[in-house]
Amino acid sequence: MIETPYRIAPRGTVEHEFDLFDMGDKQVNFIMGFSGRDTPFRSVTSEVDTTAEDYDKQFREKAIKIDPPQRVRDFLDYQLQPYTEAHKDPTAFLDHFEYVILHWLEQHRTKLPNTAAARAWFNKNMDNIKKPIEGDRASSTTINNNINASNSNVQFQSPNATQNVHIGDEVQDARTLVQQLSAALPEIKNQATTEQFNEIKEELEFLTKKLEATTPSKPLIKTLKEELVKRLIGLPFDVAKIMGVQQLG
Repeated sequence: MIETPYRIAPRGTVEHEFDLFDMGDKQVNFIMGFSGRDTPFRSVTSEVDTTAEDYDKQFREKAIKIDPPQRVRDFLDYQLQPYTEAHKDPTAFLDHFEYVILHWLEQHRTKLPNTAAARAWFNKNMDNIKKPIEGDRASSTTINNNINASNSNVQFQSPNATQNVHIGDEVQDARTLVQQLSAALPEIKNQATTEQFNEIKEELEFLTKKLEATTPSKPLIKTLKEELVKRLIGLPFDVAKIMGVQQLG
């Protein structure tokens, strides 16, 4: 099979709605029919080799046809997840998506809501990747606030308090954060601006949805959690106190 970054259903298997289909080795280039006064009708089929560009075209067509448009994000997440798990870094996929898929959509399908949804998905993923929380590492993280996540080894700092915990499973940490933050949302809504609250709520809902997957992608969960925490850090009040986190030190 031709090497592509896409999720393609092998022939003979049941396709997921967001899979691309296997196009085989050959594509029909044209079919020409002819007949003569004394000869029956005949047709000639011309075939060409299948290329990676054929899958790019199939990907674009699938993205355009998705309805409702907001499901474009689900389609793109579905395509990105196995690539991220296999390569540990989604950057190459996103680069390919930007220049081969998104550029074409914005040139030829500018007014489609599906194109806007694809652009929003791309911007969000690039922001998650290229603007990670300063100082975050696999074994320790320093974050300037007081938000606790169970089973983590993260140091949270504010002018009034410092808290240390140990980093464990990314997925479990994210679930703990979701649980704590969900309970604190009403109070956060009272103190945050409408724009701040809506951004946090959207990030929380998106993270929650990804955690509900049968096999959550740890790299994706990690970046989504970091983005959410970064938004909380930017709030002009003590989020940790609202969330009921015990402060140490």
